[in-house]
Amino acid sequence: MYKVVNRWCHTDSKLHLDILQKLGSVLLDGSNSLRNHYGALRAVCALGYAALDYCLWPHLEQYLSFLDIMRVQLEIRKNKMVLPAASWLQQNADIMEIEGTILVRYPKRLVP
Repeated sequence: MYKVVNRWCHTDSKLHLDILQKLGSVLLDGSNSLRNHYGALRAVCALGYAALDYCLWPHLEQYLSFLDIMRVQLEIRKNKMVLPAASWLQQNADIMEIEGTILVRYPKRLVP
């Protein structure tokens, strides 16, 4: 993805900025599925550190709080037996994949 985006639009072009803004908006929209979040995060990672600097790092604390809230809500729904076990496992795995992707990209941001 990095090669395609950078080949077809310069770093300062409107198209490149539109792509980054759209990916960032997916990450900041709590109504999107965790799979959408994971896909947007992987795309941002593929675009490199400048994309991470633009889309994720300024919002990292807020985003990690969002993931914590999602995890608590999953537990509540699981305990109330509103959420099937398979769905809980998948969504919990999605959260772990998202956190793992962030940790791999820049561990200093998550480790005190």
